[in-house]
Amino acid sequence: MIQATGSSAISGTTGTSTPTAGLDAQLARYGKELSECVNCESAKTPEGKEAIQAASDKISAVKTRLEEIAVAKTSSRPAPSEAKSEIGIAPVSVPGSANATVGGLLDVFA
Repeated sequence: MIQATGSSAISGTTGTSTPTAGLDAQLARYGKELSECVNCESAKTPEGKEAIQAASDKISAVKTRLEEIAVAKTSSRPAPSEAKSEIGIAPVSVPGSANATVGGLLDVFA
């Protein structure tokens, strides 16, 4: 039988995952932990209430971080009006058709 040596934990992220995938997984895990704390027999004891509060605090921290990431993503993108200001329209002369309207303008995208 072959046995693994070293740590079995995988560190880092893959290129195909989203930046919030780890936080989403934490949120799911903490949600399950909170559910177990709320539904256990000791939920009404001081220790149970403390465990419920700790799980709730973890969930709040992860949600706050997810919101911060969402705000950072939206603030780093240019607004549609800003993106349009970079696009210029320049007149183009077409030989032999000074009065033509088709092809009279060329949209230039940088």
